[in-house]
Amino acid sequence: MARLAPLSPERMSAEQRQVLDETNARGLPVGGPYIAYLRSPKFMALNRDMGDFLRHSSLPGRLRQLMVMRTIKHWNAKYPWWAQTRRSLAEGLEQAALDAIAKGQPPTLSDPKEQIAFKVSEELVTSGQLSDATYQRAHELLGETSLVEAVATCGFFTMVCFTANAFQVDPPSN
Repeated sequence: MARLAPLSPERMSAEQRQVLDETNARGLPVGGPYIAYLRSPKFMALNRDMGDFLRHSSLPGRLRQLMVMRTIKHWNAKYPWWAQTRRSLAEGLEQAALDAIAKGQPPTLSDPKEQIAFKVSEELVTSGQLSDATYQRAHELLGETSLVEAVATCGFFTMVCFTANAFQVDPPSN
């Protein structure tokens, strides 16, 4: 059971209500970890905007989701895994790739960019840094901007996972 219940509209401050209304109007997520973030409306707005930016960054959706899912698997966060599985499938990631990641195995990837993106996420979550060889290959294949956005994506989802785990945010039971 989650440690924080969703705030009812009558319990929200004007600032919380405004951020929630803005987020809903943009069709962006408001459940899961956002239940915690709403307690700090300025943070929620910043987080919402960062998540929206990363969803529309220079990284192709399938490549981004490989990194996201590897990051989430490392932190074993149930709600983010549930939510991002749907997004991953929508971005063209195969169920077999998700199953491999869920088992702690690297998925079979033929695209060199996807291979290096997965390796980047794996090194970041296991050691907090990139080897020189991985950095060089990622820089070569992804380019500087996409590499920066790839690292930011892993960091962002680490924060999401920490939030989900700290506040015991689980997926819906249905």
